[in-house]
Amino acid sequence: HYSNGPDSFGPATLSTMRDLFATGQIDAEAFVWNSTMKEGADWLHLGDPANKSLLALLKGEANEARERDTPIGGDSDVCAGCGQRVGGGDGREAFGALGKLWHVGCFKCAGCERAISADSFIPHEGKAYHPQCHLEAFGTRCAGCQRPID
Repeated sequence: HYSNGPDSFGPATLSTMRDLFATGQIDAEAFVWNSTMKEGADWLHLGDPANKSLLALLKGEANEARERDTPIGGDSDVCAGCGQRVGGGDGREAFGALGKLWHVGCFKCAGCERAISADSFIPHEGKAYHPQCHLEAFGTRCAGCQRPID
């Protein structure tokens, strides 16, 4: 999803977002939100320096820089999970979460260390959790049985 003013649009694919940048319909002042972010999470402002690698990916600069063997932002355009470049034409999908870029499958739960699907996660102190793992680790517990309360 994206917003470039009072209205929001989406969902939009990476390809669609790149087309929108190419035609000038959105720019670095846009905000994005994707399905991997928990409902109610803050939208990512593409103009924020912490999101420069995501902006480069959406603008297609990550691929152009890779083709020239010129890094676009130091280590900021690498997957935070595996350390490999994002958007290198290898067909691996990537997305932004927790202010970093991740390949699908590299974004893992801090509780169980399994990959988190693209539909939901709960951020907690800079880490991502499956909803159930977050509940287990940080949820309120029943005084009688000590199990987490939904």
